[in-house]
Amino acid sequence: MVRWRRAFAAATLLALLVWPPVQHVLHREMRVSSWKLFGLGVYSRPKLTLRFELTADGTPVDLRTLSPASHEALVDLRDRTRDLGLLVDPAPAACTLARARDAATVTVTRIEHDLGADGHIRRHVHRWTVNRRACSP
Repeated sequence: MVRWRRAFAAATLLALLVWPPVQHVLHREMRVSSWKLFGLGVYSRPKLTLRFELTADGTPVDLRTLSPASHEALVDLRDRTRDLGLLVDPAPAACTLARARDAATVTVTRIEHDLGADGHIRRHVHRWTVNRRACSP
């Protein structure tokens, strides 16, 4: 029984030592919120702003003119990407917009400002282009 307790204590200490650097890498590379995944990465740098831009067939989409279904899909994408960063697939939201606008391609641009370790604000831009043919009917 003592052997199991020591092994458990050692595994717990090892996990507590290894997890913060892993969380930091997830935050920095995959934009995963530092508050997610058990909150042990709260000392990672915070995100300052997050916004989306949409284009349908190369034409910018005014977010105020979205249909209710497209607006709901974009809000869901924003909320999920705020927490899980680049691990989230934007295709469902893009497909909803493609159907609503009858567009062949939709480009989702995610723009985020982040405070770097050197104190400078950096801009991160990620673009996904989704072809309507790739969307399920």
